[in-house]
Amino acid sequence: MLSLSIFTSSQTISVALYENRRLIKFSKNKIHQNKIDSIFLLLKELVLKDWSNLSKIFFSVGPASYTALRSIKSIAEGISAVTQAKVLKLTEFEIYLANFKTFKPNVIVFYEAANGKFFYQQFKPYDRIYSASSRLYHGDISVIKRFILKMSKEEIEIISNSRKSLSLFRDFPNIIVHHLNPCSRKLAEAAFQGYGKIDRDILYHHTYYE
Repeated sequence: MLSLSIFTSSQTISVALYENRRLIKFSKNKIHQNKIDSIFLLLKELVLKDWSNLSKIFFSVGPASYTALRSIKSIAEGISAVTQAKVLKLTEFEIYLANFKTFKPNVIVFYEAANGKFFYQQFKPYDRIYSASSRLYHGDISVIKRFILKMSKEEIEIISNSRKSLSLFRDFPNIIVHHLNPCSRKLAEAAFQGYGKIDRDILYHHTYYE
């Protein structure tokens, strides 16, 4: 059976097609002027002769302030309506966590949003996957640094898509940093590992007034 994975961020959009857990095709494009029109070209490149074999669709629901999230959701639901494929949503945090191969007691994920701000949250392992152990936060790197340094006596693992920001923590003996760029392939890997939910509510985070 086939699985389709769709991912968008503020910079890129990508799609991946799997047969069981074997990658068949992967395509990505940069996003220009916050428009995701190129997703239709990427989907066309998959050239599925028989969409009836599609059984699952994975897509990211944020958190993010990007209106593209709503478009991706509509596209996933539209394909599902035609193919009867099951739609599975994953948060962007879960993409980072699933691609972190070990289980540590304190993991903090932060990734770039817009205007120099980040989304960040703390996680702990539970029943072979990570679960949130703090609420969702949004702020600049100085706020994240204060948040992390409050736990200065604990062992901490940090995962982010910002190499520049990660460099601020490399000299702390109790902190280990990991860099990761999410995409549709990493999104699919998270789904295969058991992350995700069937409900389709998106995490549209309004940052304009913060």
